[in-house]
Amino acid sequence: MPALDLKDLDLLATIARSGSMAAAARTLDVVPSALSYQVRRLEERLDLLLVDRRGGRGRLTEAAQLLVREGAELHAAMDQALTRARRAALGFESELVIAVDAIVPVDVLWPAVRAFDGLGAPTRLRFWHEVLSGTWEALLSGRADLIVGAPGEAPASRDIRLQPIGRVPFVFCVAPRHPLASAPEPLAPEEIAAHRAIAVADSARSLPRRTAGLLPGQAVMTVPDFAYKVSAQCAGLGCGYLPVHIAAPEIAAGRLLARETAQGPVVAPIHLAWREPVRGRALAWFIQAFSRLALEG
Repeated sequence: MPALDLKDLDLLATIARSGSMAAAARTLDVVPSALSYQVRRLEERLDLLLVDRRGGRGRLTEAAQLLVREGAELHAAMDQALTRARRAALGFESELVIAVDAIVPVDVLWPAVRAFDGLGAPTRLRFWHEVLSGTWEALLSGRADLIVGAPGEAPASRDIRLQPIGRVPFVFCVAPRHPLASAPEPLAPEEIAAHRAIAVADSARSLPRRTAGLLPGQAVMTVPDFAYKVSAQCAGLGCGYLPVHIAAPEIAAGRLLARETAQGPVVAPIHLAWREPVRGRALAWFIQAFSRLALEG
């Protein structure tokens, strides 16, 4: 297939801006015959009529105008690519992957992302949810560069660094028609254990999976995320703990009831975690930004 380079596109763009071959020749400071010869050679190479010479004005054909429009977009794309390459040379990664535990209220992350956008860095950001040990596994396996909301203790690894970023409070909830809705408070463990729990599945694939908020011998229905868990509990299919920021709208709407338990308040400490050494500027920036989250129940 014949090649079309940027000089060809620039030539056609000049003719388009000038309005005619004669005017384009003056702009380019060449004689009209030389420009006409150059255009004819380009037409022969592309096997495409580029200039309508009827009437003596030499205007671009529809096909040539299409090339000019596409060429402008190509120029812009190349300029953007060059800008990204120059910024990447300053140490920014092409992509940063951030795994967020499902208990983290994601709205708290967006101010940092907005501030990062202001840097004009070329780094593409990719977020996804993990649950419990799945967050650690994402970091250890290299699927994620940074994890937000990592629970509990870090797996044994000398290169993992941990930064506490706060605590997420939980509340025990049931639907108004659930048997535990009318039971005397505080609810004893044996009362709770007699009813099915709704649990979000640990997203780990190879690390040992964990459970949270379950009692020995308690029946359990496992669901993929908190949206499922909330829906199942609102439907009266089971009971369980929910992060306060997730449960609050359902409690306010009367679809769930908060119940006190003998265990008392449940609060989960969460962490920011990454692997050393930190080589990319985007990762270093987000470590600092997310270290200031300070989530408190």
